Amino acid sequence: MEMWVNTGPTAKLYDTFYQDKYGSVKLRIIGNILVSQFEGPCGVRLAKNFKRDVIEFVSVLEAQPWAYMSISNSFEAATSDALTILTDSFLACGNRGCQAEAYVMRSPIARHQVNSMREKAGLELTSDVFFPDYRSARRYLNRILCAPSTSQLHNHR
Repeated sequence: MEMWVNTGPTAKLYDTFYQDKYGSVKLRIIGNILVSQFEGPCGVRLAKNFKRDVIEFVSVLEAQPWAYMSISNSFEAATSDALTILTDSFLACGNRGCQAEAYVMRSPIARHQVNSMREKAGLELTSDVFFPDYRSARRYLNRILCAPSTSQLHNHR
């Protein structure tokens, strides 16, 4: 299900939600941040829908500095096949101008999987992309996006 809500003369809110019998994912654009919220486990079907929507949403963001945030405290983990699809989404974001990323998630397995995606993208493994709450993650991303000279995600090595 996709909804476009006109929030101003030129601003649009991109907002999607997909759920299967195991988990769900919400994806939306807030300002110049692509925000996802995963709940439960992530299988192939959920990952494919997420990737499709990410590609569409990124086309709206890529003309400006933008970032990715995942607020997924209820996310458990992704299956191996789903992780491959999620890694493709991660790489697509990096290749299309994502400046930074931030994750709010409790699951040690999910954090390990994020670091696995970062490693495949050639990024350093660090706990600096994990935050305890939305506010601290948002502050971090805003600081990077407001910096005079920002480099793409793939250059943060």
